[in-house]
Amino acid sequence: MIKALAKLRNSGLAEPHHIALDAWLAATDNALDDWHEAERVSVAEFNKKAVQSFPKYMQASAAALERGFFEVLRYWLGRTENMVRDNWSSYRIYLIGNYGTDLALRREINRFLVVEDPYGWREFVGFGVQRGELRTDLDVDMTGSILEWTMDRFQDALLTEELDPGLFRRSGPVPEEKEKRIEQFVELLRRAVGSERAQATGKRE
Repeated sequence: MIKALAKLRNSGLAEPHHIALDAWLAATDNALDDWHEAERVSVAEFNKKAVQSFPKYMQASAAALERGFFEVLRYWLGRTENMVRDNWSSYRIYLIGNYGTDLALRREINRFLVVEDPYGWREFVGFGVQRGELRTDLDVDMTGSILEWTMDRFQDALLTEELDPGLFRRSGPVPEEKEKRIEQFVELLRRAVGSERAQATGKRE
């Protein structure tokens, strides 16, 4: 409707009413801008609250923490489906923030993740460094970024399979294959960012 009125305004057919029409269109445009801005802020705030409701990596079980950095990764990957069952609404909001927003809003969400570190990546990577399980020739922030990016995408794939069992295979996810993929993924990360000692430990396991 707004486009149609703007077209009418430019056609010259509504010459006597230009002033009123211009004022109405300007007010409507401003209202729409305000609405879009409010919507953007609301999505960003909901996304922040959703992410903050998820557990931090260092909140893994005492047994997993005792066994080390890569066991903690395995622990959380094995509990991925609980994000859907125990925190359904938050995960849906998280998905919208990750994949259903424009570039400007996604940039704001990314800035929040970097500054606030809601998952506790810095503390967790520091834990791995202190235990001598991570490579020392890689920058700590680089290691954290690699792990965060890959873990997020892999968990999204596992959760998508949980939400839509027929997406990847007709019979749905097979538990044995899921566990095998998790083991392969953890081993891949160990080889990529793990220290020589951690890689040797992984081979013995």
